[in-house]
Amino acid sequence: MKRTFEFIWFRSLAEIRADMSRGFLGLFWWIAEPILYMAVFFVVFGVVFQQRGGDYVAFLLCGLVVWKWFDSTTRNASMSITHNMGLIYQVYLPKVVFPVIALVISTLRFSFVFIILIGFLLATGHSVSSAWLTDLPLLLLLQFLLMAGIAMTFAAIVPFVPDLKFLIDNGLSLLFFLSGIFFRLDTVPVALRDYFALNPVASFIQGYRQILLEGQSPDWHSLLPAIVMCACFILLGGLLLRLWDRAYAKKAFL
Repeated sequence: MKRTFEFIWFRSLAEIRADMSRGFLGLFWWIAEPILYMAVFFVVFGVVFQQRGGDYVAFLLCGLVVWKWFDSTTRNASMSITHNMGLIYQVYLPKVVFPVIALVISTLRFSFVFIILIGFLLATGHSVSSAWLTDLPLLLLLQFLLMAGIAMTFAAIVPFVPDLKFLIDNGLSLLFFLSGIFFRLDTVPVALRDYFALNPVASFIQGYRQILLEGQSPDWHSLLPAIVMCACFILLGGLLLRLWDRAYAKKAFL
């Protein structure tokens, strides 16, 4: 177990260093890329469509930062075993390490941007509340565990069903516009709110906004579907990776 954790950590650092070495700006690009990403959407929705109102920049940034963490983890982790087939054929490793490495890398990148977001909120007049210290770590942990379950599940299936990758990409594109990044969930028609509540990303984004912007504890009751999905995905992903642990090497050989 210790060697597995060491491999995950050092492989993650190696991937990060390789990623930084491929760009001229190096580590700076990790910060510049998401800032540019968020600036584009602010210009489109905050300026062109004039969906501004009070504190819209902070409102938008909270949604985009949370979404970017979820999106990058899901996309990269779903292909993590497929991209490492050469290594899988050469040496035995528990296959769970590959989606976990993708999750660790995305989380490290997210941490840089999240720190910038916190700094921006403090600079624009938002004060630290007790919810920042008590509820925010729990919400971050819950999202991390949900993404771990999703990462393991998709990583386990995609090598055998490559077409699933296209469904994941298109599903994420649809989910992007249904997660309340650009609008408040209380503006959704009442008849549709129950369906939106089943979207864990929308619940997370709403929870972060309640903590960071309003200084209040999130509605944990609305996060119950996310908690259930978290448990289901972790169990399913762990089961599939254990069941098919030796099958990936055979597929690599073929």
